[in-house]
Amino acid sequence: MRSESVRLSDVGAQDADAWRGLSSDAVEPNPYFDVDFLRTTHRRLRPDVDPWVVLVRDDDGLCGVLPYVQRRSRTGVVVRSTGPPLGSTVVDLQTPLLRRGRHLEASRGILAEVGRGAYGAPVVVIVEQQRLDGPAWDGLVGAVGGSNVLVRHRGERGAVLPAHGSADSGTTDRPASGQPVAIDATMLGHLSGSRRKSLNRSLSGLARELGPVTWSDRSDDPQAIVDFIALEQRGWKGDVARGGEGVATRPDGARWLVEVTDSLRDADELFVGELRAGNVTLFATIDLRAGDRWFGMRDAYDERFSRFGVGNLGRLSEIRHMEQSGLQFDSSANPQTYPQASALYPGRLPVGKIVYGANASGRVALRIARTVERGRVAARR
Repeated sequence: MRSESVRLSDVGAQDADAWRGLSSDAVEPNPYFDVDFLRTTHRRLRPDVDPWVVLVRDDDGLCGVLPYVQRRSRTGVVVRSTGPPLGSTVVDLQTPLLRRGRHLEASRGILAEVGRGAYGAPVVVIVEQQRLDGPAWDGLVGAVGGSNVLVRHRGERGAVLPAHGSADSGTTDRPASGQPVAIDATMLGHLSGSRRKSLNRSLSGLARELGPVTWSDRSDDPQAIVDFIALEQRGWKGDVARGGEGVATRPDGARWLVEVTDSLRDADELFVGELRAGNVTLFATIDLRAGDRWFGMRDAYDERFSRFGVGNLGRLSEIRHMEQSGLQFDSSANPQTYPQASALYPGRLPVGKIVYGANASGRVALRIARTVERGRVAARR
């Protein structure tokens, strides 16, 4: 097992090709750590940051990838993090890319490499958002040791999970576009009867005011991205004073989204869904695919019709679409920030912020931090 750390800008063509393959074929695919996604993101949104990338290889080629940025704390600890400014603020999952069948060895290779080059200083790694189950988690715990991993901000992201034993989780078949929207027990049985009745009242109200409510697939239409940006900009996400971080609020943000989605469309890894009533777009979502999984990327809704709960209706229509397609879907919604939205989904994915020591002195620093934290908690009781 061989490893090295290089700048993202220095990744060569051969390594980039191998990285693209690993993004989709990893034991847990992660589109946010795809080489092209990161390159476009840093070219357009954070050109001032050139992240480090750990590359781990065996005799069969690339088997592990972990991008990170580095800072030094006031206490002299070297912190290597997968959070901003890595990927600006648009990287919603930081699970490392690990080859199937070699995830434990690749995790050990990443751990060994990320702990180097600190000239004896403690090295601590912070993974801002990673699943707390599955083979990538098992690989991390196996490499680091469970007692050396600190998990913070635990939560559950909303998801659509294929039925147990389903063989169709990787299909790209699309349900027919322009379907009438219905909130029924057949497809959305995870909701209570009273919740379905409330949503159906909203649907009826929208139909009376605007016309029939439908769900459409605009994945093949580049204009859908332009329309999405305009919809997002009209709402709170387009208003920085209200905490909005819409793409058009950032320099080059709109161009970033167009470039990213053009690339995804060419690779048949893009889904754009719209909830419409009459001639009005009420809600729009952009999803991206890696391997056998889809991930929510961005969504927006028309605030003029917020009294009808169009955000919830749109997300439920997206859920129905994914269930009909037989696809696994990760909403990418931070459960700490969007607890109500996360609760709409029938499945749950445990996630959290992970902190671990990457070298011996880093593990000591982490144990000290854990002891101090426990003391503070005990003092507040």
